[in-house]
Amino acid sequence: MHHPQVGKHLKRLWSGAFRAMDDIKETVRISGEKLCRGVASLTTRLCDVSLTEVTDAHKAMDIVLPFLLAEGILSKVDSVRKASIGVVMKLTKVRNGLLSLCFSTYCIHSALVFLIFSHPIVIKYM
Repeated sequence: MHHPQVGKHLKRLWSGAFRAMDDIKETVRISGEKLCRGVASLTTRLCDVSLTEVTDAHKAMDIVLPFLLAEGILSKVDSVRKASIGVVMKLTKVRNGLLSLCFSTYCIHSALVFLIFSHPIVIKYM
């Protein structure tokens, strides 16, 4: 599997999975969760420098990580947030310490925003 064939579609795949996970129909939500697991597996492999060329892994990470942090973790849909957090955790492990300072800062910012919105009472007393 080559990054150029798949990489340009990653954002659209994630967006479609998230949209399906937020659907009114339960059958669509279940299919969206299955799609999300498949895209998560694909993304993890594409971002793993032991399985993908380093430059292609960086490109995939540059596409996926900002999207997951902005659209996934900060989503109002619980299943989308949980899936995004799981993938971001995997990606930070897969990257083997190569996570750039920019993404580290973005991760911290998203985590703080997530905490503020999900636990406002706890933050109030800090």
